[in-house]
Amino acid sequence: MEMIFVLLTLVVIIFIGMFFYFSFSIKGIEEKGAQFIDIDATTISDSIIGLPELTCGPACVDTMKVLVFKPETDPSYYKSLFKDGKMRITLEKVYPPLTSSAVNLVVCDNINYYTGDCNSFIVYNVNKLPAQAKEIVQNTVSLYYPITNSYGFGLIKIEVYK
Repeated sequence: MEMIFVLLTLVVIIFIGMFFYFSFSIKGIEEKGAQFIDIDATTISDSIIGLPELTCGPACVDTMKVLVFKPETDPSYYKSLFKDGKMRITLEKVYPPLTSSAVNLVVCDNINYYTGDCNSFIVYNVNKLPAQAKEIVQNTVSLYYPITNSYGFGLIKIEVYK
């Protein structure tokens, strides 16, 4: 009888040890996954800033090119660049501020771009994804406005969906 209790106790201790080992292993894997998402988003940010379709120089994005940029034109190239499309990429103008009294982000289109009443550009967006947890990576960028031949300061914001 003592032998059965000792073996039972030993089996319980082994199962508890395995439970803690696998729970810590899973946490470590999740942390590594979050680090890889950050690295991917940073790499994509640097790639977007360097795309000839959008750039006007080092760390400079031409806003007119962003306005007409359509990644749907070459889906195979952009799908591989944007990691199968599980992300939303926006450019947000930080400085100079809008001349109007708008506080929220106003997405630029063909009309309000020319009046200067917008402060956000959507580079890439996938609406068919479920709104699950996401990682957000931001990087600074210089924005060039060819209409006024002026520059602004902005953020490239990449939201990677898990």
